[in-house]
Amino acid sequence: MNPTGQPFGMSPPGPQPVGVDARQALNVPSLLVLIAAVLAALFAFVSLASTAMTSGSPDWLLNLIKEPELREQLREAMRQSESNKALNYGWPILMVLANGFAAFGALMMRNLKMYPVALMAGVVSAIPCLFTSCCCVFSMPAGIWAIIVLMKPEVRAQFS
Repeated sequence: MNPTGQPFGMSPPGPQPVGVDARQALNVPSLLVLIAAVLAALFAFVSLASTAMTSGSPDWLLNLIKEPELREQLREAMRQSESNKALNYGWPILMVLANGFAAFGALMMRNLKMYPVALMAGVVSAIPCLFTSCCCVFSMPAGIWAIIVLMKPEVRAQFS
């Protein structure tokens, strides 16, 4: 009796592997994570440059303002912000580092290398407005999408 209907001597066909191409599945989410990380890093660089330009002797900046009351208000605000120097410099530097990591992880995601780094890049991108400033509108959905795709076993198996 031959229940499989195969000619004798041949093994029955096994389950056919579902062909999930990880590179194609991760193409859009990794690209969105990369774009959001680069934009947020640029925003952090601008914030860092702005902090550096206004610290120290900002007289050249104050001379641009014509109204004396407004000039004094700005001078007082600058004096108060000088006391938060660690926060003024530390947060943009942390944003640059976190988004640099997210961009690196997105590139590894696109190349199917370093699975833990790619997964952590998705997690960093999915943190709402923590490291990504105004770009969280793009990075959160992209990070969540990347995490969902990365958690599939057939995608994880294709990483080297």
